[in-house]
Amino acid sequence: PFAGFSQQKITLQECRQMAMEHNQKIKAAEFIKLWLDA
Repeated sequence: PFAGFSQQKITLQECRQMAMEHNQKIKAAEFIKLWLDA
C-alpha cells in the first residue's frame, strides 16, 4: 500500500497527515519510516 511514494514527491507534512489518518492501522513512526525508505 506504500508503493510509489518515491515517485509521488510527497512532502513530510503530507506524510504526517496520512500517518494520522492511518493511525488505527499503523503507528505514525512506522509509517514515516516506510515513507523515508521508499
